[in-house]
Amino acid sequence: MNRLVRARFLVAASFLLATLTQGYALFVQNDPPSAVAYFPSPYFLVSFFVMETSLQFYWIMQLFGRGLREARTPLPPREDSGWLEVQETNTVEPAQMAFVSLYAISNFFLVGSIFAWHFGQFAVSQIWMAFSTACQLYFIFFVLHPAGTHARTPQNRLTHLVVKTSAGIVLLYMWRAWGVMEIGPFRPDIQQQVHCGVLVLLLAFASGPDPTLGICLLLNLAAFVAGDTKDDWKFAFSCIMGVLTVVLIFDFILNRRAPQISVVRDDDSEDEESALPCSEDIFLADLTPEGSPRV
Repeated sequence: MNRLVRARFLVAASFLLATLTQGYALFVQNDPPSAVAYFPSPYFLVSFFVMETSLQFYWIMQLFGRGLREARTPLPPREDSGWLEVQETNTVEPAQMAFVSLYAISNFFLVGSIFAWHFGQFAVSQIWMAFSTACQLYFIFFVLHPAGTHARTPQNRLTHLVVKTSAGIVLLYMWRAWGVMEIGPFRPDIQQQVHCGVLVLLLAFASGPDPTLGICLLLNLAAFVAGDTKDDWKFAFSCIMGVLTVVLIFDFILNRRAPQISVVRDDDSEDEESALPCSEDIFLADLTPEGSPRV
């Protein structure tokens, strides 16, 4: 089994399992437990689920579609055998292939968390959800960061969108479990609310300059404000929403004013000669006969 076939199998199997499990949890058993500190609106949950499922389905179809359109270049036949060699070119987007393994692992952790939630094991569900969240955030901060190999480009922006929206909905599930486990004091300490706001702002800052994760966190806050949430937490979430909105607007303005730096990549439509490494020029110099002028 080659790498592309294995990637298709992992992505399709984990997507189907996670979609069916989430669909059952949202449409069959979505009532909030009694005495919770905060719980998101079920309409927001269903809307996020439908949006994210449609986006992931389209992203997966890109993987299958690119595989079916693999470029094959015929080479001249061999003189001695008469066979025709075929050179196969992999057209799958590199960031998408890099995310396949973590995507599947994250989905399996998500399924385990939903099963634990179904049986009322909220602490176990939180642990599984933490593993799923860690997979998503690791890929965002360590693989998709702006200075890395898979920085955001027109070719991989769909993968960036899928990863960050997936992290957004996983954070929403994890946040929901926190609200259910806060069954002790109904009026939480102000320190907990401040910590919540600082965590949201740090995640939004760290994922920049792309505002996708910040927008997802903003929608998560709106889901809790519209849901079954205590008044003090509802006020805290509203304040965090206001601060986060201002931060996203200022970040957008600063990014628009910042000077754009063009980076030449192998997949860009720039002149190939401008992308030649220095070793190429040195090699050409070695081939230049002595005494002949360089052009």
